[in-house]
Amino acid sequence: MVSRIGAKVFYTDDADMNDERTYVIIGAAIEVHLALGAGFLESVCQEALAIEFDLRQIPYRREAPLTRLSSFDEAQGVNYLKASGLHLGLLLNFGALRLEQRRLISSETHLRKSASPA
Repeated sequence: MVSRIGAKVFYTDDADMNDERTYVIIGAAIEVHLALGAGFLESVCQEALAIEFDLRQIPYRREAPLTRLSSFDEAQGVNYLKASGLHLGLLLNFGALRLEQRRLISSETHLRKSASPA
């Protein structure tokens, strides 16, 4: 699994809908978002998430920040999944009042977004 802080794109080679790693990553992101609240610069959120990932021993790489999740970001995530042969991607954004998250799942026949809470 590789986690990318900033653009908040996370990939793993396992698309199991009950993938514990997905919940660990989202849990870390929620913990940071709850601790900081809204209004912090993206760089502050990146650093806080990096610290949380280090504490939880989640590997990651930093990325450029996003202001909000868009269909472009989802399309880029889909392309990463196709090119890498990985099966699961997470997009996370701290810029909103509530943590935004999108989970992308690839299968052999198609690529789909899984439902995520609003």
